[in-house]
Amino acid sequence: MSRLRIHPLVLLILGLAIFGLIFTLITDPMRIITQVLIFAGIAFVLIFLYKRFLAKQYGMPKQSSHRPINKASNIVPHRSKNPSAIKRNKPLQKRKTEHNFKVIEGKKNKKKNRALF
Repeated sequence: MSRLRIHPLVLLILGLAIFGLIFTLITDPMRIITQVLIFAGIAFVLIFLYKRFLAKQYGMPKQSSHRPINKASNIVPHRSKNPSAIKRNKPLQKRKTEHNFKVIEGKKNKKKNRALF
């Protein structure tokens, strides 16, 4: 006896879907092709909209194109002539390793006076 049991309702739905697909394929094959093209078009539009708008919003990384770097090129990068535009290196600040938490000693075993309801 197999562990995988399929509910009879699921088998009925799958059987009717296969029957309908075969029947439509025999009687009207252009309808199936049209439905597949419409489905592919809708899927393409949804994927495009997701990548265009929602992927940026949820922090999905963009795929960058890797171009080989030509080391023999004689191109000099543009440098600004304005000395105030040059970044000045600030010394790195060390992070504090100490925490600002303080332990407050209290009477932990003393029960509070509360009215019992």
